[in-house]
Amino acid sequence: MVLLLLLGSGASLGSFFPQRSLNPAAVDAYFLRHPALAPYLDALGLFDVFGAWWFWTIALLLGISLMGCLLPRLRAYLRALKHRPGPREAGPLPAFLVTGPSGAAPGEVLDRAGRILTRRGYRVARGDGWVAAEKGFLREAGSLLFHASLLALVGSFVLGRAWGFQGQAAIVEGDEWQDARVNYDFIREGRFFSGRFPDFLLKVEDFTVTYHPSGLPEDFRTRLEVVEGGRRREVVVRVNHPLEVAGVKVYQASYGWAPVIRVSQGERVLAGGPVVFITDPRTGVARGVVKVPGARPEQVGLELFLLPDPQVVEGVGLVNASPLPEHPILLFRLYAGDLGLNVPQSVFSLDKRGLRPAGDGFVPLGGEKEVAGVRVAFPELKEYTVLALTRDPGRKWALLFALLGLAGLLPGLYVARRRVWVRVSERDGAWLVEVAASPGGERAEEEYRRVAAGLLGAEKVAVSGRG
Repeated sequence: MVLLLLLGSGASLGSFFPQRSLNPAAVDAYFLRHPALAPYLDALGLFDVFGAWWFWTIALLLGISLMGCLLPRLRAYLRALKHRPGPREAGPLPAFLVTGPSGAAPGEVLDRAGRILTRRGYRVARGDGWVAAEKGFLREAGSLLFHASLLALVGSFVLGRAWGFQGQAAIVEGDEWQDARVNYDFIREGRFFSGRFPDFLLKVEDFTVTYHPSGLPEDFRTRLEVVEGGRRREVVVRVNHPLEVAGVKVYQASYGWAPVIRVSQGERVLAGGPVVFITDPRTGVARGVVKVPGARPEQVGLELFLLPDPQVVEGVGLVNASPLPEHPILLFRLYAGDLGLNVPQSVFSLDKRGLRPAGDGFVPLGGEKEVAGVRVAFPELKEYTVLALTRDPGRKWALLFALLGLAGLLPGLYVARRRVWVRVSERDGAWLVEVAASPGGERAEEEYRRVAAGLLGAEKVAVSGRG
């Protein structure tokens, strides 16, 4: 139970921090907002909770604990199934004991006891002067099924992580995307993943997003054309409405702005095309970077900020009023020098160690601005969709074992282990019937009363003794 609590608590951390497997752009944005804290959180694996060493350690310990719980209980359960109740168990400390005279012969009483108990689902054993019965084995079977399903559920999770993959792709409206490893913006492959991709094609026909009056997104969806094996079809992917193609699940993960930016010097176009921006959810301002190593005489880098609906607030300055593209403008800051492209770096950040500020400006949609001999144009505003793609061979097994685990809990709610003993003995020249029972709750006690009443020929039998 402690390990389950730790596993659940660890998994819940994935709700508090952006996860690379779902939205690597959001992780990059977190690094930009919290440059001092983010590296420490990353070292603790909080941006990849389900891949963190500590999460897998808890899962492994949980598996070992479940095995240690299951095996001894399974052996004991099998022994109990083979065991038959005997007469010596009739006496010691029953939950209650009823005694009464019998007007029938001992054999007839015991035959009637056997029939009554069998009809009520008991497993019956009979000997000389006694009948012993028990039921409720389904309760322990359900408990074992639950724990075995929980262990198998952990195994299914491991299967999916080891033989599957998780990836993500940001696709601009109108662009095509081929399912190949090199085209993923982020991908994490399982240790035993074959490396074979289905090679289907996705084309983003359109992306739409609607907002609540508060500015929060209400719904966002991607209309895709899917090409698989020469067949074409159109589908719509929404949150909680994924697409499945060639065994790969395609989820709607996120979205953002992709303004088309053209950078030129004189007649030379140095860079042009849509640029993926990361939106700060607190301010609604989107941030992007353009690196122009072909500029002369020095390399040029642009730090850009997109305001879809700019508004001037007295005492504050220029802010973004809403997420709707009412009058979008592009603010930019130009840097000149060495971009440092000889070392790996993020496409969402600018390494300013070898750069110096060379000017700034702003461009409305459809306009252009020249600063320090570099002309920046903003001809079109597009959106991009972020699709999460996963292949998880353990997913269906996980669903099956989750359902079996729930089914295993039901006997614990409705079934109790019960034992009943009936003994006929002679006392003072008369036959005496004794009915003893082990604990089992109020419902079991009422059942025992009915069994005793059927044997003694009375509608109600009072309890004459209790253990």
